[in-house]
Amino acid sequence: MKNYDFLARKLVFLATLILSTSSTYAQDKLVMGFSYGIQKPLGRLENRFGNGFAASSELTWHFNKSGLFAGLDGAFFFGDQVKEDVLSQLRTSQGFIYGNDKSIANIQLRMRGWMAATTLGKDWTLTKVSAIRIKTGPAYAVHRIRIQDDPQTIVPQLATGYKNGYDRLEGGPAVYVYGAYHYQSVDSRIRFNLGVELLYIFSSGLRSYQFDLMQPYFNKEKSLFIGIKGTWLLPLYRPNNAETWY
Repeated sequence: MKNYDFLARKLVFLATLILSTSSTYAQDKLVMGFSYGIQKPLGRLENRFGNGFAASSELTWHFNKSGLFAGLDGAFFFGDQVKEDVLSQLRTSQGFIYGNDKSIANIQLRMRGWMAATTLGKDWTLTKVSAIRIKTGPAYAVHRIRIQDDPQTIVPQLATGYKNGYDRLEGGPAVYVYGAYHYQSVDSRIRFNLGVELLYIFSSGLRSYQFDLMQPYFNKEKSLFIGIKGTWLLPLYRPNNAETWY
């Protein structure tokens, strides 16, 4: 994970450098954004999850013509690629899991998670209608393995309450960094950005016991997700005396 520590420090340094640069790029005061993107786990999580997706939203307040803004970001992570088989002890030698009616249960493993962050950012002007957008800030994030039941067959070992004993729930404080190309048309009707995000989590296991491991799950690890996402932006508030700087 040393390489990822180095990467995270460099991205935070880049964000700090951009935030200290002057700009004349202006925005509406209050803007809401909706995003969708592809996400990839790195480091140790590559052995647990494959590629997934993230749906997120943001609310930003733009201060003045310098391009500075502050915001609240939230994201939901999901995916169907789970490499770590936490239910291996329940499977037969052929790989099946049987329900209480002796039929084969179709149990699926999924990736789930969420993130909430407060951010400080800046738009660095490129042209009259474009800018480089950088934002970063502290966050809290959680990820786990979701066990999806077979609606037709009940598996007693996976009844309500028992699933928590397999889900590898982890969470903790995090650092969120996002860098993007930002576009806003002259008439302000079209505005979006496309960029790369990084979520670096100082995570710990949050379960008192995992049945397949036969031990508590409080291990402290670092989790890293990197993704590409697009964001569509909608203005919510513009002062009556605001100038248009494009």
